[in-house]
Amino acid sequence: MNKKRYATEFALNVVAYGQLFGRQKDLMESTDLAKDCNLYIVSRRPRISVHPDSVFIDEERFSLTLREQREDAFRELHIAGRHALGKGPFKWVSSFPYEDFSIVDAEGNAVAGGVVAIAAVGWGMIAPSALPQEVIYIGQAFGKAGERTAYDRLKSHSTLQRIYSENRPDLEIWLSLCRLSDMNLASEIDPTYEAIRTDEEDDEHVAKVFSRVNESGFASREAVAIAEAGMIAYFRPIYNEKFKDNYPDPRHVHISTCYDLELSNVVVELQGQDIDACYYSSDVPRPSSIHFMKYPLYDTYGMILGPGTLVAEMNLARSECDSRPASPADSPGPHDEDQ
Repeated sequence: MNKKRYATEFALNVVAYGQLFGRQKDLMESTDLAKDCNLYIVSRRPRISVHPDSVFIDEERFSLTLREQREDAFRELHIAGRHALGKGPFKWVSSFPYEDFSIVDAEGNAVAGGVVAIAAVGWGMIAPSALPQEVIYIGQAFGKAGERTAYDRLKSHSTLQRIYSENRPDLEIWLSLCRLSDMNLASEIDPTYEAIRTDEEDDEHVAKVFSRVNESGFASREAVAIAEAGMIAYFRPIYNEKFKDNYPDPRHVHISTCYDLELSNVVVELQGQDIDACYYSSDVPRPSSIHFMKYPLYDTYGMILGPGTLVAEMNLARSECDSRPASPADSPGPHDEDQ
């Protein structure tokens, strides 16, 4: 019969939930919503604008041409459909580089507006998969009492400033502010494996694991650090240095507790579906709004596994990120006249 250490094995699952998404200058107006966010993702994608001479709006219908910049050229997508703005007349107001806009009525009151790239997805003109986010940096911010948020950290972040200084003019930098929305222990009892430890030792192990993981501070500190490191090891962003090639490692302070508790696996989940963000990188080429990362810490005989062992990686939400257009120029959005 196969053997394992304990009759009851545990995996720690942590969920990084995308709470806010936008450009840095836009997120400055959302400080209240960012207060629980201690993780951040820096990403980039081609700039999206509207051709200034393409916009038409009457009392029922609209049409415009979205432009995706690729170096010094543009790929275009014509969008047309009905709107629910009410009675016009309406006027489209935008200025160079035509990446922000507002729609005003006859009295000059704004009835709609925002960032073109966000509105195009949020209003259903194109799918999130049409504007995938290349992950280039992941980080966390946490003060001594947990008072420092990702927003606070990014206001004076040296790496972020370097990213801006080195960024190509045809690419826009985007920020995803994430919070730890869930943390739980998944237990596994497999009767086909014979436990090496006694039933009494198993009971002590179960009590020790639950006690430590439920302690004040574990979710707000160690779990946040585990989520950060797990995502870095998974995406391997170009501007990150730590954790890319040596995770998990018992020498890492934040995960040493998991080794001490003899947890079998650490699982990190990234959820970007509610901010319409599909993430990818050179090491994870398939964009998805949901990513799973599973890292084994021990084998069934209690041996510590080497750093960098990733046994499972899954990209979900295929309905959002796989079955829709890959780019604005490839096929029409859901509100296009041809559909």
